[in-house]
Amino acid sequence: MPTFMPDPEEQRARRQGALALVFFGLALVTVYLPAEQQRQVAATLRASVLRPFIATQSALARARLLTSETGRLQREVDSLVSAITNRSALAEENRRLRALLDLSRKVGRT
Repeated sequence: MPTFMPDPEEQRARRQGALALVFFGLALVTVYLPAEQQRQVAATLRASVLRPFIATQSALARARLLTSETGRLQREVDSLVSAITNRSALAEENRRLRALLDLSRKVGRT
């Protein structure tokens, strides 16, 4: 016995087309609203439907900022470690040279 039900794919396509037309109509209506009402609609959408997306965007922006800050701090630490390493090497070399030249008695320690 053949079924006389519409094809589910056809129903889905019709539903998507109707939904697209509804959103297109809403967009046209919104474009012609006064500026104050457009702001109210935008605020309502941001506070309701778009809230999870805005929160995700904010979290991603904070993560990017923290990542760049971490990189900057790591470069600064590396620079300071290099300076400290060079300073201790120079101090050791100065001690050896003073000992070799026996200048510690004449010049004094620094």
